[in-house]
Amino acid sequence: SLDSKEIERSIDTCILLAKNNLSSGYYFPGKGTIPNISISDAKIVQDPLGIKNDSTEELLSEIKQQQEIQPTFGRFSVHIDEVFLRNSNNLNLSTLKTYFLIELSLKAQENGKLAEYWPYQYIKEKDQLNFPVRIKKWAKLAQDTLIAQTPKSNNKATIIFSPQVLSNAINPVIGAHASGKAFHQGLSRFKIDEIAASENITIFDDGLMKSGFNTNGWDGEGSPHQRNEIIRKGTFQKRLYDQKYAILENKEPTGNGVRTMSGGVENGVSNLEILPGDMNLEEIISQINE
Repeated sequence: SLDSKEIERSIDTCILLAKNNLSSGYYFPGKGTIPNISISDAKIVQDPLGIKNDSTEELLSEIKQQQEIQPTFGRFSVHIDEVFLRNSNNLNLSTLKTYFLIELSLKAQENGKLAEYWPYQYIKEKDQLNFPVRIKKWAKLAQDTLIAQTPKSNNKATIIFSPQVLSNAINPVIGAHASGKAFHQGLSRFKIDEIAASENITIFDDGLMKSGFNTNGWDGEGSPHQRNEIIRKGTFQKRLYDQKYAILENKEPTGNGVRTMSGGVENGVSNLEILPGDMNLEEIISQINE
């Protein structure tokens, strides 16, 4: 209402609320030292269509060489993301990111049996595409599905997890319990300098990892990315903080403010890295007797 009495009443209400309210304790990150990291391929930026066409021809050529499988669907795309971050503390950041997407359906058939392998993967660098090795591996997975059998029940069986399965299992668990958010809410099972895993396990969250898919000089809030050691030989070392929970816990942010698709920020991980052991996959498999 534009009635003068209503306006005066609204002003009085605002003054009363202002006396009772506390100012926000949150503040945006300001200018700082941001690691200078390139996450784009200049050749892709200059000629994305040419790169896509050449890569597609190579992909189709490799598929044709696999006589035992037939493609029923395929998608290959080149992506260029331009990301900006500006705030009221004079932070002004921008970067270009390039990457690829491959989605295929590969069908294998033998003696009336039909199997299909349907990979869907984002790939950061062009040299990681490696179509000769990748397509041969995917074709074998499609063929192996034809002879796959349900394993016999065995409570002492040795299980080897694929990187994809391991990622889906570890990322949400380690990422959640190592976060400042979980600690602030009293939900974290990890305590600094206490055992959190096998002594054979050392885990980093590396926002600066070379060719990492989530690598960048800064996180979703503008804090510098870091290489954070979360677990060292089984012992929990460090919590991961975004801006909000760093303020609440009186800590420095560790570069773990992850920008979501909706535009919000979550306290999460960038690139989790488990340091390798001294055995390759073939050696591990050779020691399994069952």
